[in-house]
Amino acid sequence: MKCIVCGSDKTRDYWDHRLVQCTECFLVRAADSYFSCQPSGLYTETYYQGAEYADYMGERKALARNFQQRIAILRRLAPEARKLVEIGSGYGFFLEMAGRYWGVKGFEISEYAAQQAQRMSLPCIQGDYLLEDIAAEKSDIVCLWDAIEHLRTPRLVLEKVEADLRPRGVVAISTGDIGALLPRLQKARWRLIHPPTHLWYFSLTLLLRLLREVGFEPVKISYPFHYRSLRWLAGRVSRCAPRWIGDLPIPLQTGDIVEVYARKRRGTSD
Repeated sequence: MKCIVCGSDKTRDYWDHRLVQCTECFLVRAADSYFSCQPSGLYTETYYQGAEYADYMGERKALARNFQQRIAILRRLAPEARKLVEIGSGYGFFLEMAGRYWGVKGFEISEYAAQQAQRMSLPCIQGDYLLEDIAAEKSDIVCLWDAIEHLRTPRLVLEKVEADLRPRGVVAISTGDIGALLPRLQKARWRLIHPPTHLWYFSLTLLLRLLREVGFEPVKISYPFHYRSLRWLAGRVSRCAPRWIGDLPIPLQTGDIVEVYARKRRGTSD
């Protein structure tokens, strides 16, 4: 398969057999075999309860802390925004908070997760964002929180985001930075390496290059403190302890989670 950044089809193994690196631009991705896995079989209830997340619902308070910071940034960057779309909404925790400030819509590939959001009466569509025609209802903000690494075709998704945004609209992305110090030290032991759910491993340089190539100009880049639950941090909390102790948000600074906010360059709609 061709590189989504430079178009080359030449790769070499990177760190171990699970990853390959483009020999031209050095983008890292999962090995070809992982791209044959069907999302319907990956993002089931088990993914959110015991596999990738010990208890996704238990992360709600911690995620809310992250979302508060991100919403504050988005309100500064797009003070006149009215509509926001989130790609990869999970249970809809961000949609619920963002709905206080904007009209919102979410897209979630996982049937199980979308159902959790829908049970909270949140506007979350179960399906592939690429297959949805929303051009008639242009958005002001599109968010991909910890989502771009899961996508099979990130470039196509970003091209559609650019087309679906109003002039000067903002795209917001958070993801792991494989070029940061921690992954360069840990290499194959880096906690974010787990294909087939994580398929792409961007460095900040290559993420910015991709964004510019599809029509965005970065306006804010940060490596903020991010919150996780005490349960996640400790691995498990004693069964004799109250549940709320495990749900306590703990701020972390690992230096390998980057947030990029970029503005659509084109000043007029197509």
